[in-house]
Amino acid sequence: MIRQGVFAVGVLLVMMAAPARAQRGAELVWRWEVGSERVYRLTERMLQTVSGESSDELSWRREITYVERVVAMDDDEVATVERVYSRVKVEVRSDRAGDARYDSEDPATHGDREKMLVAPFAALEGQKVAFRVTPGGEVLSAEGAAASWDAMLGGLGGGEIGELLKAGSMEDQSGRLARQIQDGLAMIPGRAVRRREHWGNDTTHATPIGRVRAELEHTYAGITRSRWGRLARIRTEGELSAVSEDEAPGLAGTLSRLAGIRVRLGESNVEGETLFDAERGVVAHQEMVVRMTWEIETDAALGLGGIDGVGGQSVQTMEQRAELELLEE
Repeated sequence: MIRQGVFAVGVLLVMMAAPARAQRGAELVWRWEVGSERVYRLTERMLQTVSGESSDELSWRREITYVERVVAMDDDEVATVERVYSRVKVEVRSDRAGDARYDSEDPATHGDREKMLVAPFAALEGQKVAFRVTPGGEVLSAEGAAASWDAMLGGLGGGEIGELLKAGSMEDQSGRLARQIQDGLAMIPGRAVRRREHWGNDTTHATPIGRVRAELEHTYAGITRSRWGRLARIRTEGELSAVSEDEAPGLAGTLSRLAGIRVRLGESNVEGETLFDAERGVVAHQEMVVRMTWEIETDAALGLGGIDGVGGQSVQTMEQRAELELLEE
């Protein structure tokens, strides 16, 4: 689920016009234009291993296509942006849970739609998120969080664990979504930067195991040529850390108190690169890699519905590679 945050995502910048200065710096700002429509494909590949009393190896490939539209602009230049998830493809291979394949556009695969490792993502098809953003990238409001959150929890089934997770997520859904979108936009400093200049961007993501903070450093690496044209390049590196319950009470605390599940985040790192179309003000391509380990300890004989093999300790490692690609406008 961390992917949501890791993976959820958003992103963007703009080059200075003068050729003589373009090699030295870029003006990294947002651009919104009413009527613009962009189609993106997010492809995530994840390998997760579990060691302990219940060992497993899980590989996931998720492909999510969405359309992003700027539908309005008010007198204060506040843009209203809508994102609609139009297609979902999921392929899963698991030692314990078995294999599954789902494509929202292929009826032959729909028999796997309700499988535990498919359903949370299959439910995203047709979901819509809308947010209002200022020229400086400040997100004033967002809608659609509850539907997206329920979709991500849906794969846990109707058992007690699913109910506990939903009970732990009763904070203002639209407020949380607005903050997550804001965190994504904050990757762009909204000012001119020089080649090799660094800037920080700390974001916090809500996940079913609690809140995870990504402490990232971005570096402007100049202009590169690609099949999308001349693009500004940003390199990113950083690490993840757990947010304590004292800082932000959330789901990890709920699980610990009500279900006896304790999660400890171990080593982690994030690295990637973003290519930005300066003239149009859109991300053309982005690749990110997240590596992390965590320990899960559960009280024995909990008898929770919707989860198999609870009780005991396990160490999990995960490597997730995410690629975001602009398909058309």
